[in-house]
Amino acid sequence: MLEKVLEVSEDGKYNREAQIHSIICPMRVISDKIKFDDMNLWLIDDRMAYHQFLASDIPMKSLPILDNDSINRMDIALFDRAISYSSDIDTINSITIVELKKPQRDNF
Repeated sequence: MLEKVLEVSEDGKYNREAQIHSIICPMRVISDKIKFDDMNLWLIDDRMAYHQFLASDIPMKSLPILDNDSINRMDIALFDRAISYSSDIDTINSITIVELKKPQRDNF
């Protein structure tokens, strides 16, 4: 399915970013509201399947794990906390951000 949406259509255009995003991870969800089986993060990297908190296309100000008032969204953001090598288990020590961009886009 992913291979099909990555192909160029007959009119020479690429599919919308949202189509690819939805295959990797449903949009507008956080990890508390999604089942592990509904995500295909392994398509990017196997290690992404293991995370403390995930946000998919959610405004940063709405993320309970961040103290931020930005309305900007990351396509996919994975947050991890130190467990075995930190005295402060509430501190985020790793953030992985995935931004998907459609080829041929010219409105950056």
